[in-house]
Amino acid sequence: MDMKGWYPMKDRTKKAINKGISLGVVAGAAAYGVVKKDWKPLAAVVALHATEYAVVGRKIGKAAEISEPAAVANCMLFGITWWQPLESEIKDAKKKTQITAELEKEGLIDKDKFKNKGCGIRFESEIK
Repeated sequence: MDMKGWYPMKDRTKKAINKGISLGVVAGAAAYGVVKKDWKPLAAVVALHATEYAVVGRKIGKAAEISEPAAVANCMLFGITWWQPLESEIKDAKKKTQITAELEKEGLIDKDKFKNKGCGIRFESEIK
């Protein structure tokens, strides 16, 4: 039984839920450390997120033109739930740009066609 799409949820809602879960894991590991005086779970989460930032997050943050401190904070708090959707958005934008460039190269899209045309409404005084 395939449950994919059984509950349609907006992409923003999914992102918010995933970020909340990730933030809950970080907060839970910190709370566990305070209560039990065992910091290994928090250290593991911090190490994982720091590794994610070093391997993937920094590159994606630069590609999305996000400041380095903001990228570090987002990666340390949210981990993969922050950079994975951003990565797919960047890939989609690059793909769209490549397709547009190919269509322009083939002459199927002419950007200058409507240049200086305004809204298309002409007044009697403009017609010569």
